[in-house]
Amino acid sequence: MSGVLQGLAKDRYAVWLAVMTVCVYLPGITWGLPPATNYERTHAWGNDDAAPLAALAEMHDTFVAPAPNRNVAYPWGHYFLMACAMAPYMAWLFVTGQFAHPTPTFPFGLVDPVGAFEVLGLLCRSLSIILGVAAVVGVYVGARGLWGRRAGCLAAIFSMLLFPMSYYAKL
Repeated sequence: MSGVLQGLAKDRYAVWLAVMTVCVYLPGITWGLPPATNYERTHAWGNDDAAPLAALAEMHDTFVAPAPNRNVAYPWGHYFLMACAMAPYMAWLFVTGQFAHPTPTFPFGLVDPVGAFEVLGLLCRSLSIILGVAAVVGVYVGARGLWGRRAGCLAAIFSMLLFPMSYYAKL
């Protein structure tokens, strides 16, 4: 696997495509981010938004108190990746005393729920951007292998500019 990443790092087209993709997807990272001023404001208004509370609740229901009749709406693996992205910040909040007594109701044991949810939301969305960049670079690698570098670049650019890609890379 490291050989593949080293090969991509040496391919200047792959690096430029990754940088372009980040530049296209990054400006909307805060779009619709909910200000957690009360319980109703902890969920994003978008149906498919990567809200931190869903991933944290799913990890609680998986590892702490398994519920017998769970209905996971989205693949569990993505919730796990979001929880992994949020874990260092959650640990920091716990160590610094800003997340002392977790509760299932607002403010969930957070001293500053507005600031914490903003950072957690940005961490979740950063993961989505990274996965979007990986998808665009993957299209480049696949098309380059099949039809050459020019086709790989065009396929990656067209994929990057698709509305669903730019939408879901933020959510």
